[in-house]
Amino acid sequence: MKNLLIFFTLLLLSVTTKAQNTFYKSVDTVDHSTYNITNAQQTADGGYLLAGNANGIGLIKTDALGDTLWTKTYWYSANSMKLTADQGCIIAGHPNGISNMYVLKVDAAGTILWEKIIGDTLASETAKDVELTSDGGYIVTGYKRTSPSATQYIFTVKLDAASTVQWSNTSSIPGRGNVYSALETNDGGYLLTGEIDTAGSAGTTAYLIKLNHTGAIEWSKALSGSNGDKAFYAVQTPDNGFLISGERRKIIGGSFYTDMTVIKTDSMGNPNWAKIYVDVRGGKMTKTSSGDY
Repeated sequence: MKNLLIFFTLLLLSVTTKAQNTFYKSVDTVDHSTYNITNAQQTADGGYLLAGNANGIGLIKTDALGDTLWTKTYWYSANSMKLTADQGCIIAGHPNGISNMYVLKVDAAGTILWEKIIGDTLASETAKDVELTSDGGYIVTGYKRTSPSATQYIFTVKLDAASTVQWSNTSSIPGRGNVYSALETNDGGYLLTGEIDTAGSAGTTAYLIKLNHTGAIEWSKALSGSNGDKAFYAVQTPDNGFLISGERRKIIGGSFYTDMTVIKTDSMGNPNWAKIYVDVRGGKMTKTSSGDY
């Protein structure tokens, strides 16, 4: 049977020695699908867990040197993966052939503990991000639309640890919405980061939605003009404001380029300041041990 080779590179940094080691690995699988690795997390044993799409969710567990310990395929598509306290993981995306959100919980060996399809027959839902919440449950956010040409709404679901839906929210926004991530906030609510595309605009606008602990919208905020701006990730700052990482599109000589943006807001999403980093793609932002980001 033909094997498929998946190539991935992992960069290992030693804090004490400043040494840098890189290894390249190929992973043999037994199907004929093309793997697209979308998520990689280092596990407690020093190895790695890789999730991607291969006519479904492909999950690969490696040791610290990148050698494969096991692979699993669940026949769904993965957009987000997070490690859980039991050394397993939670994965969110959508089922192949079914237009609904899909959430999958597996243990440390890749065995399915539970799976959840969320949505209805009159709409199409896709999960873009899943995050662990402080109560042991999960927040899942993505988008919903009733037809390919219909308005696309931001759709968020709160699950408990056993996958029971506690609440859901379909955000009414002024345009076609897309979401990239959810952040649990200090007050027990959630901040959604994404973009909207309004009719007649030149491009997307970075957009924030603040939900309370029951999923009700407290406020929403457009952060910039319609220049292809996106808000990807957020961290909460000590003053209860937010730092938002994203990107902005620009046109030079008829070609599109992007710059990274970092926007500081107050607790209500009002911008305090913004920085643009030229010719750098936007990405995830985390807090360092020194208190910087």
